[in-house]
Amino acid sequence: GVVMEGLGAARAFGVVGKPMVVVDIGGDSFDVAYIDAHGEVIDARSGSLMHNGSERIGELLSTGFHRQFGRDLTPSEIEATLRNYLIGCDTTIYEAGERAIEVATVQRAIDTVTAAGNSFLSQKLGPRPGSDAAEALVIGGAARYIKPALACPVTIPAAPERTNVEAYAVFAQRAEVNNVWPKKA
Repeated sequence: GVVMEGLGAARAFGVVGKPMVVVDIGGDSFDVAYIDAHGEVIDARSGSLMHNGSERIGELLSTGFHRQFGRDLTPSEIEATLRNYLIGCDTTIYEAGERAIEVATVQRAIDTVTAAGNSFLSQKLGPRPGSDAAEALVIGGAARYIKPALACPVTIPAAPERTNVEAYAVFAQRAEVNNVWPKKA
């Protein structure tokens, strides 16, 4: 069977017996799943907002740089810009001299992607996203940048970009130990 990433993360890292929201913000997607207290995914609240993750942030930065200086940012320049953002530093790009990408510019790109994600969460989870959940788990590569607006306590693991892989491993180990695999729907 196929196990969606949010369910794997919820089962591996969530609180048993309590409803939770899992928000998985990757390179090119913003996925949300609501898992009830029994560990079942509530389909009406599951979904994906494509083209909204860390790649979209990079695309916005690159478009702005292109408008100003006539060329796109390279993938390594985007990566350096996001890495510098996390430590609160501007990024210097050399294009006909030194050109700075300020932390505030990166924040505006992040805010744009976050706004789309939060609108998506409101559509999927109601006007107070997460208000009926015990907690939210925010995972994926862009979880370091995008902070979704949720009405419940939010947990972001120390290495959110590795959470899906770790969750699948834990999930598989538990299934093997218990000799139980997910049933087909």
